Amino acid sequence: GVATLNIDLLDGGKTLVDGESYGGFVLFAQDRDEFDLQVYDGEGMAISQLTVSVNLPRDVDASQVVARHFSTADVVRPDPIFASSRQITFTALGIGPNSDYRIEIILPKGSIKPSLYRRFVGALETMSATNWLIIALILPLVAAAILAVMYINSRRSWRKAATHHERSTPPDDTPPSVVGVLLEGRVSPRSLAASLLNLANRGQLIVAHRQDGFTFGRPKKIKGVEPAPLSNFERILMDKIFLEGKTRSTEEDIQLRIGRHVYSRKVAEIYLHIYESAVKRGWFVSDPQALYQRYRYLSLGVIAGAILGFLISLILGPDPRFYLLGWTGLFFVGLLMYRITPLLPRRTPEGDEAFTAWSEFKNFLVSKHPFKQSRQSQEIYEQYLPYAIALGVEVEWTKRFVENVFQVPNWFISDDDITAIEDFANSIFPLVGEVAYDLSRAREPHAI
Repeated sequence: GVATLNIDLLDGGKTLVDGESYGGFVLFAQDRDEFDLQVYDGEGMAISQLTVSVNLPRDVDASQVVARHFSTADVVRPDPIFASSRQITFTALGIGPNSDYRIEIILPKGSIKPSLYRRFVGALETMSATNWLIIALILPLVAAAILAVMYINSRRSWRKAATHHERSTPPDDTPPSVVGVLLEGRVSPRSLAASLLNLANRGQLIVAHRQDGFTFGRPKKIKGVEPAPLSNFERILMDKIFLEGKTRSTEEDIQLRIGRHVYSRKVAEIYLHIYESAVKRGWFVSDPQALYQRYRYLSLGVIAGAILGFLISLILGPDPRFYLLGWTGLFFVGLLMYRITPLLPRRTPEGDEAFTAWSEFKNFLVSKHPFKQSRQSQEIYEQYLPYAIALGVEVEWTKRFVENVFQVPNWFISDDDITAIEDFANSIFPLVGEVAYDLSRAREPHAI
């Protein structure tokens, strides 16, 4: 019988054989494009005449094209014919059941446009060993530079080198609870306890210690006197302690309000607002998780790039393949970047400066020198006590005043006879600490 075959060579290397798409028949060599197709391979049938028309994607000069076909001896092969500048026709006569027949076309480079992937692979295949080495050295060096920056930043941990300097006054008017976040790196129950005492110092809260428990109260409003404004987290904290319109809250009331929910959104909001106050002061990055995520993706990208580069070099790179060591180095740099990422500080350089300043104030609070009795000593003790609680040094701060005459603060009421500062400390510290701890347990699990 008579058979025809219509073949279209497409840009990108695909081949259409009677409308069906195939790949792998086009080879993009360094100096030419080749098409090779086994048309017939002993398929058990006889063909008296087979005509194969190959259509090219663009015009070519016939003098620069090599078109040939191969077969077993029983097949007659007339010379291929250029029907046009885009079509080559092959004819084979007398194909038997056991015959083989193959066609081959060698075209000038660029007659068929390779795909982007093929061009990339081709560029790698023809790239010199020197360029392979340069790439394998530059990428690890760039990654190592990024790693060095990450390492330097990671050394700025929460606990900086101790400063021995002291300052007798706070660096600024930052609320005690926010200062605690700066030095501890997180919001803790101490932040809530410090807020409670700070509210009491400012005339917003009265604390009563009775034999049967404790009570919080709101001071009576004095006509013509406006109370000091509350911050966002202080307002939410007061709303958590007192029911709307109420001026008194007992221990049972607070426990009941806390116990209504496993997790309290209000307490979580307090934690969030305290941390946001530190962020607004420029002490911390606004979104630490996003920062960590970016560095994780970067390190994973470096690791993936190293593995991919190693495999490509192994398959396509020229000998000798000593440049594979560069990709190996890049892989280990990526691993180190991934390990260092969790150690990156959330605190900013501005936060470091504030950390040092408040550490100096903390050194003043814990000084072993007794605080001399004066008209202002009692006022100074009460004023700085919330800071001492936030920084975890309330005991050391109180010890500095044990030899001084002590008067119970006007915001504290107790059934016990309190004549010394130790009595006051033993009464107020456990009370405020217990309330703060109970409130902190009620925060949502992912609060800061």
